[in-house]
Amino acid sequence: MNFSPDGKQLAVSEEDNFDVPIVDYEQKAITWTYGTPDVRGKAPGLLN
Repeated sequence: MNFSPDGKQLAVSEEDNFDVPIVDYEQKAITWTYGTPDVRGKAPGLLN
């Protein structure tokens, strides 16, 4: 997990789930995601 410099956002690396969400720490809401949960791949938008 990595916080943004201002401490308001959190990047969560979910290696076993094949996605990386960005969480707004104050709102406790996902604001951005890369990858498709539970889908492994090499195409754009997927992580392996």
